[in-house]
Amino acid sequence: MAAETRNRRSKEERMEELNQKILFHKEQIGKLEEKKRKLTETKKRRQRMTTAGILQKAKKKGLTVKEIARLLGLDGSEEKPS
Repeated sequence: MAAETRNRRSKEERMEELNQKILFHKEQIGKLEEKKRKLTETKKRRQRMTTAGILQKAKKKGLTVKEIARLLGLDGSEEKPS
């Protein structure tokens, strides 16, 4: 067997390698903290539009039932079901 010699790195090379590892892990921690922040944020839920909700918003804007019907093209000339 041939005697294998150990490849020794200088102190500066080892320090640089450690600094690169530290930087890599700090970036990973930042990404994980961003994911954590997104999980803890409260998201506004979108409300479903309902007929009652639409009418309520129209009334808040000052529209009457007759005005809403006119805007929808319901002028009252439609036949009523028997």
